[in-house]
Amino acid sequence: MLPTTVFPLIFFAFLAGGVSAARCITVFPSVPYADFAFTAPFIQVSLLAAVSSSTLLAYDIEHGFLDRLLLTPASGVAILVGHLAGAAAVVGVQVVLYLVVGLIIGVNIESGIAGALIIVLLIVLMTVGIGGIGTFVALRTGSPETVQGVFPLTFALLFLSSLTLPRDLI
Repeated sequence: MLPTTVFPLIFFAFLAGGVSAARCITVFPSVPYADFAFTAPFIQVSLLAAVSSSTLLAYDIEHGFLDRLLLTPASGVAILVGHLAGAAAVVGVQVVLYLVVGLIIGVNIESGIAGALIIVLLIVLMTVGIGGIGTFVALRTGSPETVQGVFPLTFALLFLSSLTLPRDLI
């Protein structure tokens, strides 16, 4: 859990510190750049958790652990839902941690506590959705390498999106 927790925070520190010269651009929105870039670690941790969860499921399939789990009285759907719920729980804890760190360093959440709770809910739902895609790929292929091969496209789209800069400035 530690690497997937620390890396997005380092990424946010890089964005908020090193790239914050973007706030000097006259067409930049009137919010501080740290507030704008604060969403990047949430999306990134969601994608990292989905990749890790799906890769581990494919690893379990490849090495026969899932076959042994299917011999238990638990249904296959319950096993997969539990797997995704575990990834969602980890992400939920990480997002709360990020919110606390963000508030400590001075990020302003305009919508208050309700907005923060909605952020947690949306990121957890995003993790379940993307983890579901990875789970589908893992079940179809049973190969961790194939699952990992699907997600670089997701990360490329993430960094080519307007996540770190407004569309007008890209």
